[in-house]
Amino acid sequence: VRQYCDKAILIDKNKVVKSGDANAIAVEYARMFMEGDSEKALSKAGKRWGSKSTYFVNVTTEPSQLSDKNTPIVISANIKCQTNAKNLIVGFSIKNSSGTHILGTNSRLQSIKTGNWQAATVKHVEWSIQNLFTDGNYAVDVAILEEDEVTVCDWWEDATVFTSFESNPPPYVTSPNIKTLISE
Repeated sequence: VRQYCDKAILIDKNKVVKSGDANAIAVEYARMFMEGDSEKALSKAGKRWGSKSTYFVNVTTEPSQLSDKNTPIVISANIKCQTNAKNLIVGFSIKNSSGTHILGTNSRLQSIKTGNWQAATVKHVEWSIQNLFTDGNYAVDVAILEEDEVTVCDWWEDATVFTSFESNPPPYVTSPNIKTLISE
């Protein structure tokens, strides 16, 4: 659903219980099965869930306020592994202030094998993204999944936030540096 759709609906017990952004609906769908009771999962106010066999200790963004297009945003996280694991999938997504997911990636999409994870170890992950953000507040969701791509170890919505300011903001969702050449 996330890969092919921009909108989705969630149906439970023959009723439409939620509709909207495909990524948000996919998260709710997965949460229903993690929680075991779909009604509890849909009404749960918490923004973090999963088995916690491996979990994010902390997540930060530097800088927390962007204004220079030449400065990348760096998302850093420390991850603690409680049990031995292999090739965990680690990823993030960034949402704008309306909750729309505008970009993201994970180790599987980037063809990165994360290897063996030993119990009681802490690993560090860092993503660096070109500043192509327009004015506004942004939230970062992070996730760790087992190699099977189904079992969620830790899913943390709004793990960290950052703000982007532009002196001359464009009316578009993203604002990459664009070189323009006009010649005769």
